[in-house]
Amino acid sequence: MKNNAEFEKNKGNASFKVGDYNAAILHYTNAINLLPDVPVYWTNRAMANLKLSKFQDSASDCTQALKIDPKNVKALWRRATANFNLGNLSQSKADLQKALQFDPKNKSVLDDLNKVNFKMNKLDKSQSAISVPVTKLESRNHLPSDALDLLNTMNISNPTRNNQPSSNAFQPIRREFNPSTPKSIIEFERSWKEAKASPQNVLKLLSIIQPDSLQRLFGASFEDSHLELISASLLNFLSDSNLPADYDWSFQIMNNLPQIPRFDLALSFSSSKTRNDLSEIIKILKDSGAISNDKLALLEQKF
Repeated sequence: MKNNAEFEKNKGNASFKVGDYNAAILHYTNAINLLPDVPVYWTNRAMANLKLSKFQDSASDCTQALKIDPKNVKALWRRATANFNLGNLSQSKADLQKALQFDPKNKSVLDDLNKVNFKMNKLDKSQSAISVPVTKLESRNHLPSDALDLLNTMNISNPTRNNQPSSNAFQPIRREFNPSTPKSIIEFERSWKEAKASPQNVLKLLSIIQPDSLQRLFGASFEDSHLELISASLLNFLSDSNLPADYDWSFQIMNNLPQIPRFDLALSFSSSKTRNDLSEIIKILKDSGAISNDKLALLEQKF
């Protein structure tokens, strides 16, 4: 029976690697039915459920794994991811903190705990802002953060007393972003920071590197913010009628993204906008007719 269960698990792993998550779930379920007391079968199925955004099912699988092995870090981590996507931030935080008790140096768990704390703090601040009396809000100058960023990059002169600005007031300091091909992770990280979260700049950076080098360049530092910028950059590029669309290159970028370590986690933490952008990119690639249907079907399963 154990050999049969392992056979089903291995079949599930093979299906998972090619992005066929429904088939993977079927095989992991077969393994569970044969040997329900093996936690890895539950955690593997939990990961496949995460890929299909079946967050409640994923959390339930992890709970079953933890009943068998209460110290299972993968089960705690994946349940935390599922609860994060379900909006259960307190439960997500509790699982991550417990995982760190068993594996204190787990960088991925530490990173995700920081993300949960950041989101919880952000929600606390937004709720506090809602409770502030209107009279106080009116007495302050509340500028959007992007407007503040813009002002910080401008060379501002004081206006004259009659409120007429001087000739050199509000002149933006323009710095052209012309990255060179990064030869190391350090050079890539430097160029990424210099892109300053601009989709246009990120597109420039992506255009000078080989798509199959993304895995090496990002390493284990890939985050949902990276995925957000890359998807926005590609969508802008493919949607801009003034630019010659390179469907094959865009497909290669999309096809190599899932090869990056921590891509699965970044995708699970990504916003609905990022997911919509990725879906729209795949739709544009389909409509172009430049990529075979078989390749697109496999790509769609990865996302």
